[in-house]
Amino acid sequence: MDRVHRIWLHYFDCTVSRGSGRKVSKKLCVDRPSVEMVLDVCKVLNLKCEYIEGKKHPRHWFRYTGLIAIEYDGRKSELVKLLAKGIKGVKSRSI
Repeated sequence: MDRVHRIWLHYFDCTVSRGSGRKVSKKLCVDRPSVEMVLDVCKVLNLKCEYIEGKKHPRHWFRYTGLIAIEYDGRKSELVKLLAKGIKGVKSRSI
């Protein structure tokens, strides 16, 4: 049975410091990631995901709304790294 992990966009944002909630290194982060990027990466990785609009992270209530719920059986840190690598690839191909 897969666990559902809540993923916020600021986990991947280079403009956010580690202390403010970024979960990935500077090598893997991107500027202003979009929900579509994360959903595209989930589709490529065959992960069930759902965008929940209107939710706000307490620390970033003024910046982002919504979160992505992803079913993944492993650890959340593994999932975040997988997504970050995919987002970085999508971002580099679009430039």
